[in-house]
Amino acid sequence: MERLDKSLYRSMVCLLSDGWLRVQLEKRKVETVVIPQQRSFDVAWLFRLFRLLKHHEIHIMHSHEFATNVYASVLSSLTGVPIVATAHGKNYYGDKWRRRAAYRFVARQSTMVAVSGDLKRFLMERIGIPPGNIRVVHNGIDLSRYKIQEGNYAVRAELGIRPDQRVIGTVGNLLAVKGQTYLLKACKALAGEFPTFVLLIAGEGDQLDLLRKEASDLGIAGNVQFLGFRDDVPSLLQAMDVFVLPSLSEGLPLSILEALALKKPVVATNVGGVPEIMEDGVTGYLVPPRNPEALTDRILSRQNWTGWPGEGRGCFRFRDDGTGVRVSIRRKTLKFALRCKALVTECRELADGQNTAVCEIAGCSQIDQCSSYFST
Repeated sequence: MERLDKSLYRSMVCLLSDGWLRVQLEKRKVETVVIPQQRSFDVAWLFRLFRLLKHHEIHIMHSHEFATNVYASVLSSLTGVPIVATAHGKNYYGDKWRRRAAYRFVARQSTMVAVSGDLKRFLMERIGIPPGNIRVVHNGIDLSRYKIQEGNYAVRAELGIRPDQRVIGTVGNLLAVKGQTYLLKACKALAGEFPTFVLLIAGEGDQLDLLRKEASDLGIAGNVQFLGFRDDVPSLLQAMDVFVLPSLSEGLPLSILEALALKKPVVATNVGGVPEIMEDGVTGYLVPPRNPEALTDRILSRQNWTGWPGEGRGCFRFRDDGTGVRVSIRRKTLKFALRCKALVTECRELADGQNTAVCEIAGCSQIDQCSSYFST
């Protein structure tokens, strides 16, 4: 919304509840309306949104996640206002037949977007949505917010962390599905190698008290800082030596993109869309979920503390494909090259003229088609 031409477009955000998101939107001068939801399916809420659409003459809706995707699809069927409905995760709505039926209705009424290929497969196989009704659009970030600042110890100083202390960190809601309990168990084993390590956990949620108690029971309460909600994630990531995402389920986590953009070593569970943006042992480490021992092993990996092969710590690289889409060169270049000849020059540069080497790096099965571009 920030980049839309305001002389041509007017944007408005409607939220189900008040909180940090409204504050952040208003800081960015985005018009925001809060319509509190009173129950799981609130007809009064639906009517109020209907009046909002009519009063402001809304031309297109973009909804996110189950509840608002259903609400907006119902209104779209009544008003004819087109809708883009984005699914970010796969918890809870596949459990009951009514919810599955509701999402099939959403897919018929809207342009449905999944943030990862893994999520698209879930929607197809578990919910029963035809593949032609779902488009995959991976999450992205604004790279201008992620400028590497060597020797930036401002956040460390704020948190009382010495320059010589090892810092492991994670960012996410404190929910059971985010798996922070397994990260705490993994960090218990770090004390022998790094007795003064610091674990930073940023986020809010209903697991906070349980996680505090677990840290105390594990004997690492003095090493762990629960930071709550932070609106300075890029600066916080700068303070970390290793970023860890221990989730049990994910769509496509922005936090990994943010950490990689700042060239931070990343250890993440191999769930959801994570393997679509990370290559194990190349741009980070993937481990099984619910496995604190594997987390410990990868956190302690020598490369996390001495640098990644070839490009220094965090070898993730971005490229704009000409349409404003940021892609990882190591994983996506050849696939995007099939649609954008402008990338072929960079492919050749990456491989020093050896086309097959790049195809092997990217894991691309369409070598012959790509090679035909190199010959032109």
